[in-house]
Amino acid sequence: MRFRVVALALLFCCLWGCGGGGGGDGGDDTSISLSTSSITLDADLGSTSFASSTLTVNFRGAGVVVGTLPGQTMPTWLLSPVPENSTTTQVVFSVRAFAYSMPRGTYTTTLRFVTGREDQSHLKTADLTVTLRVNTPFNASVAAPLAFVQADGATSATAVGPSAIQIVGENLQWRATANQPWVGFGATSGTQAGNLTITANRQSLPLGVHTAQISIIDDRRNRTLTFPVTFEIRPARIALSASTFDYTVTPQTLATEFTRSLTVSDELNGTNAAKGVTWTATTGAPWLTLSSGAGSSASNQQLTVSLDSARLNVLPSGTYNTSITFNYQDSGGSARTAELPVTLNVRMPLARAASPYLLAPGAGATLRLRGQDIRDVDMSSLSVDGASAATLTRVDADSVTLQMPALGAGVYPIRFNTASGLTRSAARVVVQASNLGEGVIQSPNAKRLVLDEQRGRLIAIDRTQSQLESYRWNGATWAAEITLTIPEIADAVLTRNGEEVIVVARHAIYALDADDLSQPRTEVWALPSGQNRTASFNTIQLNELGVGLIAQTYHFAGLSGNTSILRFDSILRDAPTGFNFESLYEAQLAQSPTGRYLMVGEYGVSPPIAPWLYDSDDIATGLLGARTTPIQTGGSIAIQISHSETRILQSFAQVYNFSGQLLGRLPTGGYIQNFATLSPNGERAYRLVRTPSGSSLAVHDLTATPTPEYPEIDQVALPADVIQYNADIALYPGATLSVAAVMSRDGRYLFLAGPERIVVVDVN
Repeated sequence: MRFRVVALALLFCCLWGCGGGGGGDGGDDTSISLSTSSITLDADLGSTSFASSTLTVNFRGAGVVVGTLPGQTMPTWLLSPVPENSTTTQVVFSVRAFAYSMPRGTYTTTLRFVTGREDQSHLKTADLTVTLRVNTPFNASVAAPLAFVQADGATSATAVGPSAIQIVGENLQWRATANQPWVGFGATSGTQAGNLTITANRQSLPLGVHTAQISIIDDRRNRTLTFPVTFEIRPARIALSASTFDYTVTPQTLATEFTRSLTVSDELNGTNAAKGVTWTATTGAPWLTLSSGAGSSASNQQLTVSLDSARLNVLPSGTYNTSITFNYQDSGGSARTAELPVTLNVRMPLARAASPYLLAPGAGATLRLRGQDIRDVDMSSLSVDGASAATLTRVDADSVTLQMPALGAGVYPIRFNTASGLTRSAARVVVQASNLGEGVIQSPNAKRLVLDEQRGRLIAIDRTQSQLESYRWNGATWAAEITLTIPEIADAVLTRNGEEVIVVARHAIYALDADDLSQPRTEVWALPSGQNRTASFNTIQLNELGVGLIAQTYHFAGLSGNTSILRFDSILRDAPTGFNFESLYEAQLAQSPTGRYLMVGEYGVSPPIAPWLYDSDDIATGLLGARTTPIQTGGSIAIQISHSETRILQSFAQVYNFSGQLLGRLPTGGYIQNFATLSPNGERAYRLVRTPSGSSLAVHDLTATPTPEYPEIDQVALPADVIQYNADIALYPGATLSVAAVMSRDGRYLFLAGPERIVVVDVN
């Protein structure tokens, strides 16, 4: 045996080095045979373990050696066969491969086993083909959790699903088992990769969430992977035929495209009345409407989801997102919610207002149409109904010049012609002769005034009595038209097209039909519950585009005049929003009669804050316009802007230009005694003069050189006092100014209101 081992070792080395061995003299006393002529080894890609198999070699001779075929070398993946045990006639070898660094694939080589006499004669050989397969490893995974749901009331034998487990790998021998009987398999074993279907069958399971565990075992590798499974059996829930709605509206969109059909059902398809749901539905935006707001899922119900044409008509270009919210109760009594997202993309021009909207009959005029997203391509669709001779010239995306011909009395709507029939306009022109006159209106308490020249109407806001009073000129006198009681009314303003009166109350905003104030008012907005701040007064002004400011002054930390400034769009009618974070006190608002400018002043903050001026000609940052502070002197009891937009009157005394330069002053008698107002053209100021014997208006020429006061050029006697001789005009804390004034657009009539009465004076 010792000789054989040495001899074999030497022979093995010889064979390893030379690649083979040779014949002998042909004697038949040596022989060799293998238990198999080929071995296939399997290893997983990247495996750090040996793949091995045993080979039995039977021989007659001095021993057995192994090597490669002549001219070949041992591959790197194959290790030298190792004898595990041996006898004088048999050796058991371990054939091993190591696939860690090998790419996936099949590799083959041939080993040669040799025996012979001790003198290395009479050699006999036997060849073994060794194949290594580097396989994709076994694995199993799920694309999503194995979570099954079945609605109560469905056929109990119905399998829910299917879901699947993806099995991957090569040279597989897998089995699938579960620890609960309600789990079903498309197959329970196999040798191929692929998707294994998983189902759940309710059988006799009660309502609730049930759990199980699936095991996938690869017997070849002795590896097990487990997966949790849940099976929820629940009351049927609402089911909608769509998961989302998307609208796109352009000038070419047809009205038929404004609607969508939605089927409201349940998870039982509406076939089981006892298991159905009852629901209510709401939309999160006023531009979206539903044909019904409530119903049942058994049987299925059809809803029509529509774009509201009236709201869509004035909705600016942009992208809007909202949802349809379904609140419902399932058959188990649980309250639930389902949401259906809705997206609206709008690209259409919008005409907001013409300035001025009111014209005299028989005279042409140049107007300015303000709007949004007006492009060159839109101009061919823009028209003025009944005024085909009007010339329309685009200035920019938010302005169009309208050269109007002489027209008769009437209403002339402005529109963009679209395929859907939308006019995309809140603008119109009204041609109406002025119908005003002098007179005295016996109405006590301080007022705020709104002049509606289109209808020959004066609206007076009495905050003391919470009343809106309307008076109309009948050719001889100002007659009372209607008195409306509106709780905590604070102020009002006419919309830029003259169609409505916007009323601001302490905690609400209303809209009134200007043609008929007796019609029920529309609540535009109400302060949400839980946000009730004790406002002492509100005031409102609108700019040329119908967007305005509301100054809401309220009690705060023991103060009575802390003011929040809110933005309000009178066309869209959205809830007013706060946008400034500066501390204001006793804030006052003013607008230029054309509406181009809005101004905010305040009185009481130390140091005083300079008034803000918003110019709607520059709306790059928003429809309020660009904000500047041309006047650097703060402390404004009141502010006014002339119709010509050339002069600003601050605190009834200081006259500025729009560059902030102090031009001159009016005489004063103490700030709480002053009251003055500007003429529409900014060339005159009318100052209230009070004496024990009566009141008058001092007329000051603002075109003259002040020294430093503007000269008084005339006096106009008042037919009656509007305020007592020694009463304060500026009340503190500032619930309101006790005197208010408005003027007709031609500058002829001055309307003056005070705690005693209202007077109308011809100042020409």
